[in-house]
Amino acid sequence: MSFDIFLACLRSGKEEPIPRDLFESIFLPHATHPEPYKKDPGYMTVEHPDSGGACIYCSYDEEDRTHWSHMMFNHFGGDAFYADMYNLAPLTRSIIFWPTNKPLYLYTDLSVPAELKGIEYFEEARGVLILSGAEIEEAIASS
Repeated sequence: MSFDIFLACLRSGKEEPIPRDLFESIFLPHATHPEPYKKDPGYMTVEHPDSGGACIYCSYDEEDRTHWSHMMFNHFGGDAFYADMYNLAPLTRSIIFWPTNKPLYLYTDLSVPAELKGIEYFEEARGVLILSGAEIEEAIASS
């Protein structure tokens, strides 16, 4: 898909860092150009065997390249990609969201919605518990 989808870890209404090693354990094996990523970890392109993949943008503090503040995915798709995104979300207790007319976010851990209090956009959004990568794709299609 050619719109942006985000993954972010929020605690007590504030963004929390996502460990780079967790992200890399899932996505780095599928990187099309791992050497440029190692020099500038803000961008990675992944391709999966099922012809799916994504362009991934990671936001980080230049002083601390061990954690990301959040991620944006573009030109994404494929069952394996959605499975990887789903696998990262519970490890970091992150939410997945994208721009839509009716605010919506996906979560994998029942404790996560309470962490969003104080963030106006998410207080007004509908949260959906997901149990698989396929449910990410279904939620996008129905939004």
